[in-house]
Amino acid sequence: MKNPAHPAALAASVASEFNDELTLLLNELVFTLDLLGREHPASRRLKSAHHAALRCTGITGSLLEYTRRAGAATRTVLLRELLEEDD
Repeated sequence: MKNPAHPAALAASVASEFNDELTLLLNELVFTLDLLGREHPASRRLKSAHHAALRCTGITGSLLEYTRRAGAATRTVLLRELLEEDD
């Protein structure tokens, strides 16, 4: 790899992408819970999934905070381009 990305910058990029997906997941869980109603038999499992996703946002937030403290400049990194540099 000729120009390796700073590990903290790479971590920030991955955490940001993961956070975006978590946001979509949380929105879908809330929408589904509202649609089915709180008394639906599946609501307990949906609430559990929602709680787990919320815990993941905390982990992602901690990772993003670490990368900010590490002084990593955030920029979009395409994994495909990084892998092509190895060739």
